[in-house]
Amino acid sequence: MLRKYVHGKIHRWDDFVQQTVFACRVRKHRTTGYSPYFLVYGQEPKLPGDELPPFLLTDTDDADKDQEIAVKGRVPEVRALRQARAIAEQRLQDTAAKDKARWDAIMKPQVFAIGDHVLMRHENKLSLEYTWKGPYRIINKNASTHIY
Repeated sequence: MLRKYVHGKIHRWDDFVQQTVFACRVRKHRTTGYSPYFLVYGQEPKLPGDELPPFLLTDTDDADKDQEIAVKGRVPEVRALRQARAIAEQRLQDTAAKDKARWDAIMKPQVFAIGDHVLMRHENKLSLEYTWKGPYRIINKNASTHIY
């Protein structure tokens, strides 16, 4: 996503980190069905283009009554947030199970022989490094675990 904000100005990428992180936090995610902002704060963020809700003034001076009203109004919001988080957690688990099943269906075990040449995926590569390392030649093999 950061690449889309940079528009070729690769040496100024750090100027766009805040906008990118904010965009990630307010976007509704496919897996959970909610934005991370909503799951943390229990409400959608107020964006600059959003309309503000009407502001109602009350003439009551009783601070205790105002606090009680505020608490009673907040309880349903907290319950709804708890329910939304539970739904998001269930969706995450369901999606993880589906992803695992899909991965297991396409994954085929590879068996190599001693002397074969292989490439190894470079898991912790930097942005400009190669994705694969090698070629390497297999010199030993653990038959029970397929570790070479």
